[in-house]
Order: sequence, then structure tokens, then C-alpha cells
Amino acid sequence: MPASIYRVSASDGTIQKIYTNNNAPIAGMAYLDGSIYYANWGNEIQRPELSSMTDTETNAMYLCA
Repeated sequence: MPASIYRVSASDGTIQKIYTNNNAPIAGMAYLDGSIYYANWGNEIQRPELSSMTDTETNAMYLCA
């Protein structure tokens, strides 16, 4: 089930796809300290590396700000 993350421009409202995961759904998202994090249905929190379009598993159960 592919899932994507999009960026919406505040200045003109244009929408840009910035990341796609073809292997797992995106069940929730957070932005912390300059990074995007997302959770999938497998109890994993991932940090997508937008420059290489790969995931880094964080081994975290939750994020705290």
C-alpha cells in the first residue's frame, strides 16, 4: 500500500510530493527538530531521508518535544 507525504506552499498553495513509501502505510506524522517522523501500522516510527528517499527506523515508541 503506497503512501506519500506532500508539502503545501504557504505562498501560493502549490502541492509537491516530497516522499513516497511503497512498502508501508503512513498512520501518523510529526515534525520535530527539523525532521519528519511517521508511524506505520507495524508499531514502528520511521524518519524519511528526503535526499535519498530512504527510511531510517528510529527504534522509538514515541516522540517527545
